[in-house]
Amino acid sequence: MASGRRLLGCETIPASIGSFFDALDGAVFDYSRPVASRNGRLVLELWRETRADDVTLCVCSPMTGDAVVLPPLSGEDKPTDYGCALLTGDDLHPNNPRRGTKSFRLLLVYNNRRRGFTALRCYCSDTGRWGAEARSAVSVSDGELRHIGGAAVLRGVAFWPLDHGALGVRLDADDREEQAMGVHLLPYDCPHDWLKTRLPGVSPDNRLFLATSACWVAMARSWRRSRTSTSLVEMETTSSSRTAGRNRALMRRRSRCTT
Repeated sequence: MASGRRLLGCETIPASIGSFFDALDGAVFDYSRPVASRNGRLVLELWRETRADDVTLCVCSPMTGDAVVLPPLSGEDKPTDYGCALLTGDDLHPNNPRRGTKSFRLLLVYNNRRRGFTALRCYCSDTGRWGAEARSAVSVSDGELRHIGGAAVLRGVAFWPLDHGALGVRLDADDREEQAMGVHLLPYDCPHDWLKTRLPGVSPDNRLFLATSACWVAMARSWRRSRTSTSLVEMETTSSSRTAGRNRALMRRRSRCTT
């Protein structure tokens, strides 16, 4: 995976990355990795040369030069494998675009192995702190979290693709306690072996979709034949926070095979 320096196109000019962010030393991006992005903002996990005892995230905008290093999560608060979603002011206040143009929420999903449950945690830029850990109503396995990808955000809800459904988490934009709310699972039917090749997205007409692909090889004596299949699953999300438990996915699958 590309480091933050390479992602910003500054791997050949060591000092130039610092010009993007006046408040940060460019060296902090040397061992970083991207974990989420949204509306021009990029979320990087900052690494060191040696093994770190905490998880430190940075939300930055290469276009404006704004950068915020979040308080590190360490000790019992440190997640191992996790999913990350960034929600901006447009997601949280769609009917009031002037409110919170620079505000954002950062949402993490991970497993609290000490207590044995799937946890959610949210950072609020308005308060500058992490909220308390919340227990998810939907359990996510360690294997799913190990290969979890980026989230798609639709109507203020972050969706992560899992084995048999999309994990949806809705945040209360007016909750000052930074608590995650409205957790539900949006079911779909996808082959289990597509675990590592799932990409969620939102279409121009505001439909949530899941793009998946698979590749397999058939061998018989002296010949080999490979085939790649790409599938697009469209899901209709019609529930509100009150009816999240009754969510269902209406799927239309379009496949393309290349031999």
